Amino acid sequence: MNPEPGGNIFDVQFEKSDCRDAILPGICYPKDRDKLSRWLSDRFNSASSLPTGSPVPIKALYAPHIDPRVDQGVYAQSFPLLRSLRPKRVVVLATSHYSGFEPNLYSHTPFIGSRKSFILPNGTVETDSHAMDLLAEGGKTIGYTERDRAHRPEHSIELHLLFARHIWNHPFNIVPVLVGTFHELHYMRSGDLSKQIDKFSKLLRRLDDDDTFFLISGDLSHVGIKFGDSESASSMRPDVEKHDHRFLKLAAENRSEELLEHTGTSFDPYRVCGFPPLYTWLKAFPERTGSEVAYHWWDESEMRSAVSFGTISY
Repeated sequence: MNPEPGGNIFDVQFEKSDCRDAILPGICYPKDRDKLSRWLSDRFNSASSLPTGSPVPIKALYAPHIDPRVDQGVYAQSFPLLRSLRPKRVVVLATSHYSGFEPNLYSHTPFIGSRKSFILPNGTVETDSHAMDLLAEGGKTIGYTERDRAHRPEHSIELHLLFARHIWNHPFNIVPVLVGTFHELHYMRSGDLSKQIDKFSKLLRRLDDDDTFFLISGDLSHVGIKFGDSESASSMRPDVEKHDHRFLKLAAENRSEELLEHTGTSFDPYRVCGFPPLYTWLKAFPERTGSEVAYHWWDESEMRSAVSFGTISY
């Protein structure tokens, strides 16, 4: 297997491997299993107004993948809502932060699956081969590929699985799919990408049953000097928060086309990284509505920048 331009020997080795090792232990969370368990329990149990579960069954959770060291309690507000659930299959739709660096590999394939076992300090999670087969049948017609090197440096699935493994003690399989940029939609609403999203969403819906749960991994706005803006995040904050709350409201009400219009105004000026996976899920389940659970703002003041993030339960 020869690496595409921009690839390297580590990409080749990763693609040949059957496993995807966690990349964040010892950096964003403890690598020792016992220490990790205590760390997660302490974080979840110390949160104010800790949820014990949802009064109604939850089918999906849109939650951040912000660094746990700066999460401001959002994970403790979100994942405990799932404690009463026992899904056998968990479909994870997550932001792909790195596929854009591989245009030769991922052009026209925004949906990137992986059949690897995900190895975490608190357990290994296997993929659902039947579900992966179903997606693979669609192939490029639905914009799907299993050339999965984009999964190697990615944290957006890893963090969700870390918390899911802590909340759920029962075994479950996963369908891990990274979702690349949807910028083309802001220029051409009825082009090839739009058709791929529609086809992928219909196939995604076929995976749904009483034993399936959906995790949607994405943050909200990325603003300030660090992200290319000419002014600091603090001066932008009132407008950004207004934009974020409108985003969360439209998403919770499953007004997907209005959400696309809102995000695409000025061509995604605040860089909402969670839009592609969330929009995909909304298109697959247009009848599902949700409730906003949390909203936070991480001010990286030394960089005059910030990231906002929130949670919706469906």
